[in-house]
Amino acid sequence: MLGNLKVLDSYELSAVPNEIIAAQLYTESRFNPYLVSTAHAYGRGQLTEIAFLDTMYSLLEVPGGFDEEGRTKVGSLVDWKIEREANFKGYEKAFAQLPQEIFNEVDAIIEGFSTKKYKAKTKERIIEYSSLEREFQNLLDNENSPWYTHRERIKEIKERKSELLLEQEDANKDLRLVLKDTWDDLTNLELTPKKNSQGKILWYEIDPTLVNQGWLRSVDLFTQLNLRKEYSIADVDTALFNYNHDDSYVSQILADADELRLCFKENN
Repeated sequence: MLGNLKVLDSYELSAVPNEIIAAQLYTESRFNPYLVSTAHAYGRGQLTEIAFLDTMYSLLEVPGGFDEEGRTKVGSLVDWKIEREANFKGYEKAFAQLPQEIFNEVDAIIEGFSTKKYKAKTKERIIEYSSLEREFQNLLDNENSPWYTHRERIKEIKERKSELLLEQEDANKDLRLVLKDTWDDLTNLELTPKKNSQGKILWYEIDPTLVNQGWLRSVDLFTQLNLRKEYSIADVDTALFNYNHDDSYVSQILADADELRLCFKENN
């Protein structure tokens, strides 16, 4: 019934039982990488554009993030505030100990943009901004009339801090555009609708001859990163708690997990 379980080889998520991951993939797509839902979710894990973008923002620890309209506003680049935000959103826990080769794979998929350079330049801005902020605070704390005696330097500091914030916002905007282009490239495919006897579209399928192994690897990679993000923020029970306990989707995952656990025992 369950077919080839080797698909799990790509989904190494610490502290998450293989049965849970397998059950989610099975419930989502029956392990069919060419399935597309009517909500335009793709692949074995039924990855959506929103989930893809959110996962990439988390992976790259984008300062300021984006609102629902896709706008970014970076209010500060002070190091401790950036770290606090990352810890609050679970970035560090989600992608700790992630092999650097992953960024090479991501960069091979995203044309004309380097995620490694984005992270490096962001780190440089955070270091410079934080240094300027500390200098500014020292001037205020240790001088009797800092706005008079150090007026020019304070002006320079404030102007440079503003420039760094704008530079980061521009970098964020460029990142979002290239990620949306990447998603469009991955999903700009001819879809064949699958209908029931009443003519209602149940799902779509991609013709396997229209894509290559590179496409499959790309969708699986982004799905793996998304699952890593979702399941590493907390333990499995807490992650599933994000859904309604009576949700049929969660119930089906847990039921499939029990069945898969038996299947694993029989095969090992």
